[in-house]
Amino acid sequence: MRNFESTLIMDKQAIEEYEAKEKDETEKLARKAEHKMKKGGKLSVTDFFPTLEGKLFSNYILDERLPVQLPFSTGLFVSVEPFKTAEMFHNHYGVSEDELYELAINGMISPVINCGLWRYVDVDYLDDIFELRPPTYIRLTGFFSVLSNHRYLQFFEEGEKLFRNNLSEVAKRKKWDVFYPCGLEAYETKASYDYARIKCLYPQLLEGIDFGNVVHAADQILYYDELLVDAFTHAYEGLHKTSFRKLKFQIPSISNLEVFRSDIAKVLVRNFRLEYPRDIGLDTLKEIMKDSVVSKGKKVIVDLDNAVQKFQDEKACERATALKSVWNETCDTMDSLTKWKSRVERTIASVGVAAIGIGSYQLTKNVVDSVSLGALAYLPLKSKTEALSSKIVKLRRPVHVSTCWDYTSKINKIKERTRSL
Repeated sequence: MRNFESTLIMDKQAIEEYEAKEKDETEKLARKAEHKMKKGGKLSVTDFFPTLEGKLFSNYILDERLPVQLPFSTGLFVSVEPFKTAEMFHNHYGVSEDELYELAINGMISPVINCGLWRYVDVDYLDDIFELRPPTYIRLTGFFSVLSNHRYLQFFEEGEKLFRNNLSEVAKRKKWDVFYPCGLEAYETKASYDYARIKCLYPQLLEGIDFGNVVHAADQILYYDELLVDAFTHAYEGLHKTSFRKLKFQIPSISNLEVFRSDIAKVLVRNFRLEYPRDIGLDTLKEIMKDSVVSKGKKVIVDLDNAVQKFQDEKACERATALKSVWNETCDTMDSLTKWKSRVERTIASVGVAAIGIGSYQLTKNVVDSVSLGALAYLPLKSKTEALSSKIVKLRRPVHVSTCWDYTSKINKIKERTRSL
């Protein structure tokens, strides 16, 4: 039998061996987590990612290119998606697979695998990424299994009965068959997993979904998962990021919306407009990441997160205001490092900062407000206050600071201005 540790070719056998190793490790970590809970401790997603304990991270938003997100991050988890070709990968991330590997070995990002390993069989251009042994979704299934008293796989099977062989048309409309190996099957699998995750954390939300319309139900499931569940998993108890464009059920004029009814919210959900180069070369990016303003930004984010965790309204407002100043300073730094370009495509980003989770409920006393930017269109949330509160009491860290990014291209207008430089 081939030695897995020395192979770089992620064929079916190698994937199966990798999956077996991850399952073994997850079982060990699950036993430790359960033992801790029996002694009165609370569950954390970092129980299944022990090297992340005590650190504050953020997640990469899949909607937008990687280089423009790094300067505003405290350490970035990048979900490595199995696009069919290396060209598709580059177009999506804004970096090649080799550049992503370089960012990883230099400690600028941490690659993770958030979908089924079977989807990576023979996706050869990602072999070097797998050489880094990134943690996988299997660790998260362990987290949800413990959280649900080992009913998670049962919930997944419920989701499969609902969605399997029923979502191929919508998956085609979203071009999953074009971009991903086994894309149609993968889309239905994701809907099933998201159903199970929601049932573990927010089961009451499922009561407000009409499963008679399976396509619409799947849309709601994927939406709820991204808005509410990803905050606990994708940033590993850190600063969670999502995209405005993903909040497709949101009411209009989100940029002017005060989501929370509290003093802290009026600052945290304030939107910022940032202007910076859309595509940043790796050499320039490395210079930006070395600048002191990036370290300053990380400190402000840590202070903001700590204030929210402790429900220190005044301190959180102060730190949120400081964060706006740091972001603007970061953009100025990026401008100075790229001023040699006379014509540069730029992006305008609107940024909101919010507290997500039961902690924000304690601040606002309103579930519709407390779930942050998005769920206002779903009235069933209004009657679920107590149930939602009790469900996540097992978790060590039920509060999350979140940034929401809205990348809106203003390229033509900016080009006109930069031509005069």
